[in-house]
Amino acid sequence: MLDNTIIVGVDPGSARSDPGAYALKMGSREPEVVSWSDYFDAIEFIERLRGYQLNGEKVIVFLEEIHSYRTNTDSLLKNYGFWEGIILAHGLTLRTVPPTKWQHAVLPRKYVQKKGHKYVDDRPAKKKYMEAARKKWPDQDLKPVKDSGRAAALWIME
Repeated sequence: MLDNTIIVGVDPGSARSDPGAYALKMGSREPEVVSWSDYFDAIEFIERLRGYQLNGEKVIVFLEEIHSYRTNTDSLLKNYGFWEGIILAHGLTLRTVPPTKWQHAVLPRKYVQKKGHKYVDDRPAKKKYMEAARKKWPDQDLKPVKDSGRAAALWIME
């Protein structure tokens, strides 16, 4: 990565009980990770990124892709739409990342045999990718499992 490229990973989060987070990496510095608690935090952060871009730095934002599945909550979809809109409205480069892509980069696919059929188990445990994040970024505050959004943002950024 070039020193003038800023890479950002965003986990949109679904609710106060499972808050989202963003991770920012500037050159070779240690990543900065922040849990976001309301839309004003996110707007302030995006405006900061826009400032970097106006100063000639390249900013690429990787946003965890969310689809409207039965299991996704309204707040998760709303948060995804908010992030997508604010990133694009500020003229930042947006790349979406399917959850399975970053999760399988962290934890290899696990094949499961069930009722005579072999299929891929696409549900890596939060606990496992939290452990992997703690090993890769030991200086980050990733203690409780409720901080899984912070770990996810780091992996999305990576």
